[in-house]
Amino acid sequence: KSAPALPLQFVLTRRLLGLYAVNFTSLYGFFVILTWLPYYLAVVRGFPVETTGVISSLVPWASIPGALLVSAISDRTGRRLHLVRALLVLAALSIMGIVYAKSRLVLFACLILYGLVGKLAMDPLVVALTSEWAPAGRMATAMAFLNFAGMASSVLAPYVTGYLTSATGRMDLAFFIAGALLLAGFGIALAMPDRAQASVALPRQSAIASGLRR
Repeated sequence: KSAPALPLQFVLTRRLLGLYAVNFTSLYGFFVILTWLPYYLAVVRGFPVETTGVISSLVPWASIPGALLVSAISDRTGRRLHLVRALLVLAALSIMGIVYAKSRLVLFACLILYGLVGKLAMDPLVVALTSEWAPAGRMATAMAFLNFAGMASSVLAPYVTGYLTSATGRMDLAFFIAGALLLAGFGIALAMPDRAQASVALPRQSAIASGLRR
């Protein structure tokens, strides 16, 4: 006979809720880039339409080594939450830098930087942290909440960006909002307890979980 499922509260802890929110902010910025960057490059920055795809591809090209490098650092040091905080700040600066960039060279540098530190570098970290923080009996549920937060941003980001562009006639605000959300995610991650603090709660959770399985 299988053990009863753990209460839902085990995947709605302060740390995990914070992690879901961080994932939302990370993917919000990514979907602004994914859905609106070619339009922004052509209409706002004046690039020929036929070049916007190549320029936009700087992000995924950079994300390949970025994700591998960040994951390797994470596994070597074990300081995943510290890396999450650093990536959120750098991603925010790179997205807002797209608007402030006066030269094409700086613009390209911002796109490459976002590729290195953005969503694809963040994904392995939030998945690894979820697997560390969620109890085994509710792992799939925790991953579902993580994906829900990410997909919610994939729905909102293109719509909000389109609405703001239509209402204001400018796209700058949409990029600033994406950057501001990433900084908000940094604030959330900063408030999340580090491993040393979080480990205090683990014995109590383990005892509760053991009692439920009896």
